[in-house]
Amino acid sequence: MAAKKTTAATRQAAPAPTASACSKMVTFFQNVTVGPGQNHDSTTGQNVDCYQWLHVWVLAKHKASMAMDNVTVELVFQLPGKMGATGLANLELPYTANVRPTPLQVNSGPPAGGYGGFVVRAPIIGPEVRVIVINSGAQTYNFTVWGYATH
Repeated sequence: MAAKKTTAATRQAAPAPTASACSKMVTFFQNVTVGPGQNHDSTTGQNVDCYQWLHVWVLAKHKASMAMDNVTVELVFQLPGKMGATGLANLELPYTANVRPTPLQVNSGPPAGGYGGFVVRAPIIGPEVRVIVINSGAQTYNFTVWGYATH
């Protein structure tokens, strides 16, 4: 049996690999300086429609390599072109009177942990999401925030 010859025409006919549809990476913002008592809002909602989970990487760089001190990251899920929500009351659980929304935020706490970053994992509860970083500590940091949406 003769071997099949490969030509330039047959090599070009092979389909190109396609990107995975099961995940998506987004950049909320990069290297943004946030001083004490200040915050930064990514302002533009990132499309996360059809995904189930959002993993948000928060990286804080300090000129003296100090760990984050009392930094809050707030997730804002929103409908396109509409106001966003920063709280969740899950009524899927057995109903209790006077349910109050839980803020969709995570705080680094004091710098005892010695870290300059953390990851937040949250269920996706809207087709778009943006991120707000709130610096309630006494130091200035440069923040970079990425997201990874998965099924």
